[in-house]
Amino acid sequence: MYNVTILSLGNTTNSTGGEGHVAAGGKLSPFGDIGVGCGVNWENEVGYGGGIDAGSSDFGLGGGWKITPTTLELGTGIGISADNSSANVNFKGSTNGTFELRFESTAQFACGTPAKADGKWSVICSTTA
Repeated sequence: MYNVTILSLGNTTNSTGGEGHVAAGGKLSPFGDIGVGCGVNWENEVGYGGGIDAGSSDFGLGGGWKITPTTLELGTGIGISADNSSANVNFKGSTNGTFELRFESTAQFACGTPAKADGKWSVICSTTA
């Protein structure tokens, strides 16, 4: 059973940019009360971006991104209500080919040794408790 409705929907524009957004909320089985939303924005000669969020009594997720003529930034935050822990992942990249990937958490974690498989590098990080 569900009872989810659109709570807000809108947009604005001007001579150099604009934004748009939508949000919904209500009850959704088996999650209970939920909320979701997203938005986008843009500005001429500057950049564009957007974001999304979603949550229930068990999990929360929020993220966003921004693109300029020479950079890309994106980040996401994840909350786990059962043990009151959270994790953030942030990425910054540039048209010169460099990037940074950062992982943060309120829970202790460890990462394995980066390894290459099928031509791609990867690393796995997991909580230690």
